[in-house]
Amino acid sequence: MHHLNLAGCPWFVHGEDFDFPTGIMIPIEVKVRFLIKLMEAKRSQLFSYRMLFSWFENSNSEYKLQFPNISRPKFDVEMNFQHFLDDLLSNGIMQIEHEHYQIKKLPYWYNDLNQKLHFLPA
Repeated sequence: MHHLNLAGCPWFVHGEDFDFPTGIMIPIEVKVRFLIKLMEAKRSQLFSYRMLFSWFENSNSEYKLQFPNISRPKFDVEMNFQHFLDDLLSNGIMQIEHEHYQIKKLPYWYNDLNQKLHFLPA
């Protein structure tokens, strides 16, 4: 639908798994859904933390799990989002502008797995 190969998703998406379980989707699925939403936005647009968090939360909302021992599921989702937002900032995808976030560059999506493996990070 977006003409992107899932196997070609950016390397940083494969980083750390989420610290907190929040749904049945694996972390890479949630991250890819969020990145696609981000790639559809205007690069010049400024985003509030709340807006970005709601996108991230919606990326997993259809597949939430209810855990009886987790009393603050929204808090867990937010902790996972903060870790991913740190990845976006440290990889130069996002930048902070006057307490808002802006897309600095779009993440590079490889054409296929072979091309991606050629650029395997050390």
